[in-house]
Amino acid sequence: MKKILILGDMHGIKPNIHYKGYDSVICSGDFAETGDLRPYFFKAVSLRQQNKKTQWYEFLGKKKSKDFVMSAVKAGERLLYYLKTLGVPVFYVPGNNEFSGDVSSNWSFLRKDNFKLAKTGMKGIYNCDLCIRKFGEYTIIGYGQSFGPEDPRFIDTFDGYSKKRQKEIARFNVNTRKKLDRLFQRALRMKRKIIFISHNVPFNTRLDTILHKDSPRYGMHYGSTLAKEMIEKYQPLICIGGHMHEHFNKDMLGKTVCINAGYGADANILLKLSKNKIKSIEFFGGAKG
Repeated sequence: MKKILILGDMHGIKPNIHYKGYDSVICSGDFAETGDLRPYFFKAVSLRQQNKKTQWYEFLGKKKSKDFVMSAVKAGERLLYYLKTLGVPVFYVPGNNEFSGDVSSNWSFLRKDNFKLAKTGMKGIYNCDLCIRKFGEYTIIGYGQSFGPEDPRFIDTFDGYSKKRQKEIARFNVNTRKKLDRLFQRALRMKRKIIFISHNVPFNTRLDTILHKDSPRYGMHYGSTLAKEMIEKYQPLICIGGHMHEHFNKDMLGKTVCINAGYGADANILLKLSKNKIKSIEFFGGAKG
């Protein structure tokens, strides 16, 4: 039997571990602390919904924004170093708050990888973004950084980007889909059960409705359309995601169990796998933010 400790969005907060005897840890991303930036994110989204080309850092200025980003990234890196001390393999994907490359940004600083560990990794800590990792008899595929639906039909701010940026975003999503397709096809040939780690949960499920009343997207489904497409097409054993702090729960897409790993220090999940099947999923704690 394999016991996996699942941790959700921590945002710079050291987790309280409520389980023992686990064989590995899976994290769905958003290690970095960006709470102070959230009002600026919301304001930029509101303006782009009005077809105004606005980026969050324009409200702060680039110098102050860069300082915020680097401070947030350092907090996220400290969390990964802490997880290393748990003494078991840690599998993760970077979230959108890791600032590890935002194709939609006009600022070159945000378009590069600022989360160094997401790129270089370290012993016992495995970045699974757009690659395959093996864990016992299971194959892990990761998809990080997603923070909303990739299908432009469901992106409420898509028209707020320049035509050039819209084309770049569309091209990036097409290339990402091709990479994920190849990974899943390769995994199927390996004839091993697949664990899919997606930073964002799949679109239009009970896991992705925005309930934060300060958000300009309040009430909308804002999960990943690409993650949902991969799940429906390849039916992995389980999909582990996060990003949507409002939900700490599970749902089904076909035969795939989809989990929102939650938010905060006390959001722990213990997943038990036995003979290529899910034996149990135990939820502890969880917070809304």
